[in-house]
Amino acid sequence: MTIKPITLKNRADNDKISKKSTHLEILGAYMKKLSLSFLGLFILLFTFSLLGPTPVQAAPADQNGRWCGSTGEADNYGFTFGLSQPHWTVNGEPFVSADAIDQVDVILDRLNADNIANTMILFINAEDVAVGPTCAGYFLNYMMLGNAEGPRADNGFAFVFNFDKATNKLQVHYSVGGSLNALTSPHLKELKRFGEDTYAQTGSMDTALIETIKAFDEYARQQYEPYYPPTPEPQVIVNQDYNQTFSPLLLVFLCLLALLLFIIVAAALGLFSNSGSSTSDYTPRYTPDSNDGNDTPSYRPSSRPYSPTPSRPSSPPPSRPSTPSRPSSPPPSRSGGGSGKTTRTG
Repeated sequence: MTIKPITLKNRADNDKISKKSTHLEILGAYMKKLSLSFLGLFILLFTFSLLGPTPVQAAPADQNGRWCGSTGEADNYGFTFGLSQPHWTVNGEPFVSADAIDQVDVILDRLNADNIANTMILFINAEDVAVGPTCAGYFLNYMMLGNAEGPRADNGFAFVFNFDKATNKLQVHYSVGGSLNALTSPHLKELKRFGEDTYAQTGSMDTALIETIKAFDEYARQQYEPYYPPTPEPQVIVNQDYNQTFSPLLLVFLCLLALLLFIIVAAALGLFSNSGSSTSDYTPRYTPDSNDGNDTPSYRPSSRPYSPTPSRPSSPPPSRPSTPSRPSSPPPSRSGGGSGKTTRTG
Protein backbone atom coordinates (compact mmCIF):
# COMPACT_ATOMS: atom_id res chain seq x y z
CA MET A 1 0.00 0.00 0.00
CA THR A 2 1.27 3.45 -0.91
CA ILE A 3 0.44 6.82 0.61
CA LYS A 4 -1.22 9.41 -1.54
CA PRO A 5 -0.93 12.84 0.06
CA ILE A 6 -3.33 15.51 -1.02
CA THR A 7 -0.95 18.06 -2.50
CA LEU A 8 -3.44 20.93 -2.70
CA LYS A 9 -4.24 20.58 0.95
CA ASN A 10 -0.54 20.52 1.79
CA ARG A 11 0.13 23.72 -0.18
CA ALA A 12 -2.82 25.53 1.40
CA ASP A 13 -1.67 24.58 4.86
CA ASN A 14 1.88 25.71 4.11
CA ASP A 15 0.54 29.09 2.95
CA LYS A 16 -1.50 29.32 6.11
CA ILE A 17 1.56 28.59 8.27
CA SER A 18 3.63 31.15 6.33
CA LYS A 19 1.01 33.86 6.94
CA LYS A 20 0.81 32.94 10.60
CA SER A 21 4.61 33.14 10.91
CA THR A 22 4.58 36.58 9.25
CA HIS A 23 1.96 37.84 11.70
CA LEU A 24 3.97 36.56 14.63
CA GLU A 25 7.12 38.25 13.36
CA ILE A 26 5.23 41.53 12.99
CA LEU A 27 3.86 41.11 16.51
CA GLY A 28 7.36 40.41 17.82
CA ALA A 29 8.75 43.56 16.18
CA TYR A 30 5.88 45.59 17.61
CA MET A 31 6.50 44.22 21.10
CA LYS A 32 10.19 45.09 20.84
CA LYS A 33 9.31 48.67 19.90
CA LEU A 34 6.84 48.75 22.79
CA SER A 35 9.55 47.58 25.18
CA LEU A 36 11.85 50.38 24.02
CA SER A 37 9.04 52.87 24.57
CA PHE A 38 8.53 51.57 28.11
CA LEU A 39 12.26 51.84 28.73
CA GLY A 40 12.31 55.47 27.57
CA LEU A 41 9.26 56.29 29.72
CA PHE A 42 10.86 54.62 32.73
CA ILE A 43 14.08 56.61 32.34
CA LEU A 44 12.10 59.86 31.92
CA LEU A 45 9.96 59.30 35.03
CA PHE A 46 12.96 58.20 37.09
CA THR A 47 14.85 61.35 36.07
CA PHE A 48 11.96 63.57 37.15
CA SER A 49 11.70 61.73 40.48
CA LEU A 50 15.33 62.59 41.27
CA LEU A 51 14.75 66.28 40.78
CA GLY A 52 14.23 67.93 44.17
CA PRO A 53 11.67 70.64 44.81
CA THR A 54 12.68 74.09 43.70
CA PRO A 55 13.77 76.12 46.74
CA VAL A 56 11.83 79.25 47.53
CA GLN A 57 13.95 82.30 46.85
CA ALA A 58 13.65 85.69 48.44
CA ALA A 59 11.26 87.69 46.28
CA PRO A 60 10.65 91.32 47.15
CA ALA A 61 7.06 92.31 47.48
CA ASP A 62 5.35 94.45 44.90
CA GLN A 63 7.09 97.83 45.14
CA ASN A 64 4.52 99.63 43.01
CA GLY A 65 2.13 100.21 45.89
CA ARG A 66 1.88 100.42 49.65
CA TRP A 67 2.19 96.76 50.52
CA CYS A 68 2.97 96.46 54.26
CA GLY A 69 -0.48 96.32 55.84
CA SER A 70 -2.35 97.16 52.63
CA THR A 71 -4.55 94.08 53.11
CA GLY A 72 -5.72 91.87 55.96
CA GLU A 73 -4.43 88.56 57.27
CA ALA A 74 -6.37 86.59 54.66
CA ASP A 75 -4.31 88.31 51.94
CA ASN A 76 -0.99 88.09 53.85
CA TYR A 77 -1.03 91.81 54.76
CA GLY A 78 0.22 92.60 51.25
CA PHE A 79 3.44 90.53 51.55
CA THR A 80 4.38 88.30 48.63
CA PHE A 81 7.88 87.01 49.38
CA GLY A 82 8.56 83.42 50.47
CA LEU A 83 8.48 82.29 54.10
CA SER A 84 11.85 80.57 53.72
CA GLN A 85 14.60 83.14 53.19
CA PRO A 86 18.37 82.85 52.66
CA HIS A 87 19.02 85.59 55.27
CA TRP A 88 17.44 86.89 58.44
CA THR A 89 17.38 90.31 56.75
CA VAL A 90 14.54 90.45 54.22
CA ASN A 91 14.58 92.89 51.29
CA GLY A 92 17.84 94.33 52.59
CA GLU A 93 19.86 94.29 49.36
CA PRO A 94 18.72 97.77 48.19
CA PHE A 95 19.62 99.29 51.58
CA VAL A 96 22.66 97.53 53.09
CA SER A 97 25.72 95.65 51.86
CA ALA A 98 26.06 91.87 51.61
CA ASP A 99 28.76 91.95 54.29
CA ALA A 100 26.39 93.60 56.78
CA ILE A 101 23.70 91.02 56.00
CA ASP A 102 26.19 88.20 56.60
CA GLN A 103 27.32 89.66 59.94
CA VAL A 104 23.71 89.88 61.08
CA ASP A 105 23.14 86.26 60.01
CA VAL A 106 25.96 85.09 62.28
CA ILE A 107 24.49 86.89 65.30
CA LEU A 108 20.89 85.82 64.73
CA ASP A 109 21.85 82.24 63.83
CA ARG A 110 23.30 81.83 67.32
CA LEU A 111 20.36 83.61 68.94
CA ASN A 112 17.93 81.29 67.17
CA ALA A 113 19.99 78.14 67.85
CA ASP A 114 20.03 79.02 71.56
CA ASN A 115 16.21 79.25 71.48
CA ILE A 116 16.27 82.79 72.80
CA ALA A 117 14.59 84.68 69.95
CA ASN A 118 13.61 83.79 66.40
CA THR A 119 14.35 87.19 64.84
CA MET A 120 13.97 88.73 61.38
CA ILE A 121 14.50 92.23 59.97
CA LEU A 122 12.49 93.82 57.15
CA PHE A 123 13.78 96.81 55.20
CA ILE A 124 11.10 98.93 53.57
CA ASN A 125 10.67 102.38 52.08
CA ALA A 126 8.40 104.76 53.96
CA GLU A 127 6.14 105.25 50.93
CA ASP A 128 5.49 101.48 50.83
CA VAL A 129 4.11 101.32 54.36
CA ALA A 130 0.34 101.50 54.60
CA VAL A 131 0.20 101.28 58.41
CA GLY A 132 3.51 102.37 60.00
CA PRO A 133 4.03 101.06 63.58
CA THR A 134 1.91 97.92 63.04
CA CYS A 135 3.96 96.83 60.02
CA ALA A 136 6.35 94.98 62.37
CA GLY A 137 3.48 93.01 63.88
CA TYR A 138 2.18 92.11 60.43
CA PHE A 139 5.66 91.02 59.41
CA LEU A 140 6.11 88.79 62.49
CA ASN A 141 2.72 87.19 61.92
CA TYR A 142 3.27 86.65 58.19
CA MET A 143 6.73 85.07 58.64
CA MET A 144 5.35 82.86 61.47
CA LEU A 145 8.27 83.78 63.72
CA GLY A 146 8.68 81.96 67.02
CA ASN A 147 8.71 78.32 68.07
CA ALA A 148 5.35 76.61 67.71
CA GLU A 149 5.68 74.56 70.92
CA GLY A 150 7.91 73.81 73.86
CA PRO A 151 9.16 75.91 76.78
CA ARG A 152 10.37 78.61 74.35
CA ALA A 153 7.24 78.79 72.22
CA ASP A 154 6.15 82.15 70.74
CA ASN A 155 9.67 83.57 70.98
CA GLY A 156 9.45 85.48 67.71
CA PHE A 157 10.83 88.99 67.28
CA ALA A 158 10.65 91.30 64.27
CA PHE A 159 12.42 94.54 63.36
CA VAL A 160 11.23 96.87 60.59
CA PHE A 161 13.73 99.42 59.30
CA ASN A 162 11.51 102.04 57.69
CA PHE A 163 13.59 104.43 55.56
CA ASP A 164 12.26 107.77 54.30
CA LYS A 165 14.20 108.84 51.22
CA ALA A 166 12.67 112.32 51.13
CA THR A 167 13.91 113.26 54.61
CA ASN A 168 16.81 110.79 54.76
CA LYS A 169 15.55 109.51 58.11
CA LEU A 170 15.33 106.02 59.53
CA GLN A 171 12.52 104.79 61.75
CA VAL A 172 12.96 101.47 63.60
CA HIS A 173 9.88 99.51 64.67
CA TYR A 174 9.65 96.20 66.52
CA SER A 175 7.19 93.46 67.43
CA VAL A 176 7.60 91.01 70.33
CA GLY A 177 6.40 87.40 70.61
CA GLY A 178 4.07 86.38 73.40
CA SER A 179 6.63 84.53 75.54
CA LEU A 180 9.35 87.22 75.55
CA ASN A 181 7.86 89.06 78.50
CA ALA A 182 11.28 89.83 79.96
CA LEU A 183 11.99 92.14 77.01
CA THR A 184 10.22 95.18 78.41
CA SER A 185 8.85 98.09 76.39
CA PRO A 186 11.09 100.78 77.98
CA HIS A 187 14.27 98.92 77.07
CA LEU A 188 13.02 98.09 73.57
CA LYS A 189 12.14 101.75 72.95
CA GLU A 190 15.67 102.70 73.96
CA LEU A 191 16.95 100.12 71.47
CA LYS A 192 14.67 101.57 68.79
CA ARG A 193 16.00 105.12 69.36
CA PHE A 194 19.55 103.78 69.45
CA GLY A 195 19.19 102.43 65.90
CA GLU A 196 17.65 105.65 64.60
CA ASP A 197 20.30 107.84 66.26
CA THR A 198 23.13 105.65 64.93
CA TYR A 199 22.00 106.23 61.35
CA ALA A 200 21.50 109.96 61.97
CA GLN A 201 25.04 110.29 63.35
CA THR A 202 26.92 108.05 60.90
CA GLY A 203 24.76 108.17 57.77
CA SER A 204 25.59 104.47 57.31
CA MET A 205 22.72 102.00 57.11
CA ASP A 206 25.21 99.13 57.54
CA THR A 207 26.38 100.55 60.86
CA ALA A 208 22.84 101.21 62.06
CA LEU A 209 21.78 97.63 61.27
CA ILE A 210 24.81 95.86 62.76
CA GLU A 211 24.96 97.93 65.95
CA THR A 212 21.22 97.62 66.56
CA ILE A 213 21.33 93.83 66.22
CA LYS A 214 24.41 93.60 68.46
CA ALA A 215 22.65 95.65 71.16
CA PHE A 216 19.49 93.51 70.83
CA ASP A 217 21.53 90.28 71.10
CA GLU A 218 23.24 91.54 74.27
CA TYR A 219 19.96 92.63 75.87
CA ALA A 220 18.11 89.40 75.00
CA ARG A 221 20.94 87.25 76.44
CA GLN A 222 20.82 89.23 79.65
CA GLN A 223 17.18 88.24 80.07
CA TYR A 224 17.21 84.64 78.80
CA GLU A 225 19.64 81.74 79.11
CA PRO A 226 20.12 79.41 76.14
CA TYR A 227 17.76 76.46 76.13
CA TYR A 228 18.43 73.19 74.34
CA PRO A 229 15.61 70.64 74.33
CA PRO A 230 16.68 67.10 75.28
CA THR A 231 17.60 64.95 72.33
CA PRO A 232 15.26 61.95 72.07
CA GLU A 233 16.94 58.55 72.05
CA PRO A 234 16.93 56.91 68.63
CA GLN A 235 14.40 54.14 68.31
CA VAL A 236 15.43 50.93 66.56
CA ILE A 237 12.73 49.74 64.22
CA VAL A 238 12.63 45.94 63.97
CA ASN A 239 11.09 44.13 61.00
CA GLN A 240 10.39 47.31 59.13
CA ASP A 241 7.88 46.86 56.38
CA TYR A 242 9.63 48.37 53.39
CA ASN A 243 6.47 48.15 51.33
CA GLN A 244 5.02 50.96 53.43
CA THR A 245 7.85 53.24 52.36
CA PHE A 246 7.15 52.84 48.69
CA SER A 247 5.72 55.89 47.03
CA PRO A 248 3.08 55.47 44.31
CA LEU A 249 5.56 56.72 41.72
CA LEU A 250 8.11 54.09 42.79
CA LEU A 251 5.48 51.35 42.48
CA VAL A 252 4.78 52.53 38.94
CA PHE A 253 8.52 52.32 38.20
CA LEU A 254 8.71 48.77 39.53
CA CYS A 255 5.69 47.63 37.51
CA LEU A 256 7.12 49.13 34.32
CA LEU A 257 10.49 47.56 35.02
CA ALA A 258 8.95 44.12 35.60
CA LEU A 259 6.93 44.41 32.38
CA LEU A 260 10.01 45.54 30.48
CA LEU A 261 12.08 42.61 31.75
CA PHE A 262 9.30 40.19 30.83
CA ILE A 263 9.10 41.54 27.27
CA ILE A 264 12.90 41.37 26.85
CA VAL A 265 13.11 37.79 28.16
CA ALA A 266 10.12 36.68 26.11
CA ALA A 267 11.60 38.23 22.96
CA ALA A 268 14.95 36.53 23.64
CA LEU A 269 13.22 33.15 23.99
CA GLY A 270 11.48 33.62 20.66
CA LEU A 271 7.94 33.72 21.99
CA PHE A 272 7.07 36.56 19.60
CA SER A 273 8.43 34.84 16.44
CA ASN A 274 7.77 31.50 14.69
CA SER A 275 11.39 30.67 14.00
CA GLY A 276 11.19 27.41 15.93
CA SER A 277 8.02 25.99 14.27
CA SER A 278 8.48 24.17 10.97
CA THR A 279 6.03 21.29 11.34
CA SER A 280 2.61 21.62 9.68
CA ASP A 281 -0.43 21.46 11.88
CA TYR A 282 -2.53 19.20 9.68
CA THR A 283 -3.00 15.41 9.55
CA PRO A 284 -2.44 13.97 6.05
CA ARG A 285 -5.09 11.63 4.64
CA TYR A 286 -4.19 8.19 3.44
CA THR A 287 -6.13 6.17 0.84
CA PRO A 288 -5.86 2.42 0.35
CA ASP A 289 -3.98 1.17 -2.69
CA SER A 290 -6.58 -0.23 -5.04
CA ASN A 291 -3.96 -2.20 -7.02
CA ASP A 292 -2.98 -4.61 -4.22
CA GLY A 293 -6.16 -6.62 -4.63
CA ASN A 294 -7.07 -6.43 -1.02
CA ASP A 295 -10.67 -5.41 -0.43
CA THR A 296 -9.99 -4.50 3.17
CA PRO A 297 -8.60 -1.00 3.33
CA SER A 298 -5.47 -0.61 5.35
CA TYR A 299 -4.44 2.60 7.00
CA ARG A 300 -1.18 3.70 8.50
CA PRO A 301 -1.65 5.44 11.80
CA SER A 302 -1.71 9.16 11.37
CA SER A 303 1.05 11.04 13.14
CA ARG A 304 0.16 14.02 15.28
CA PRO A 305 1.89 17.28 14.51
CA TYR A 306 4.89 17.84 16.71
CA SER A 307 4.12 20.35 19.45
CA PRO A 308 7.22 21.49 21.25
CA THR A 309 6.77 22.07 24.96
CA PRO A 310 6.83 25.83 25.40
CA SER A 311 9.57 26.93 27.68
CA ARG A 312 8.47 29.11 30.50
CA PRO A 313 10.06 32.57 30.60
CA SER A 314 12.31 32.87 33.55
CA SER A 315 10.90 35.06 36.29
CA PRO A 316 12.50 38.48 36.35
CA PRO A 317 14.68 39.04 39.37
CA PRO A 318 12.98 40.91 42.19
CA SER A 319 13.49 44.61 41.82
CA ARG A 320 14.83 46.44 44.80
CA PRO A 321 14.18 50.15 45.16
CA SER A 322 17.28 51.98 44.15
CA THR A 323 18.80 54.17 46.84
CA PRO A 324 18.40 57.80 45.69
CA SER A 325 21.56 59.77 45.52
CA ARG A 326 21.92 62.47 48.15
CA PRO A 327 21.24 65.91 46.77
CA SER A 328 23.87 68.55 47.19
CA SER A 329 23.56 70.52 50.40
CA PRO A 330 21.24 73.51 49.83
CA PRO A 331 22.15 76.92 51.17
CA PRO A 332 20.98 77.57 54.74
CA SER A 333 17.37 78.64 55.01
CA ARG A 334 16.10 81.14 57.58
CA SER A 335 12.45 81.00 58.53
CA GLY A 336 10.05 81.16 61.43
CA GLY A 337 9.23 78.29 63.74
CA GLY A 338 5.52 78.38 62.98
CA SER A 339 4.11 80.50 65.79
CA GLY A 340 3.67 84.02 64.45
CA LYS A 341 2.02 85.26 67.68
CA THR A 342 2.75 88.79 68.83
CA THR A 343 1.62 90.83 71.81
CA ARG A 344 3.51 94.16 71.62
CA THR A 345 4.68 96.47 68.87
CA GLY A 346 6.60 99.68 68.92
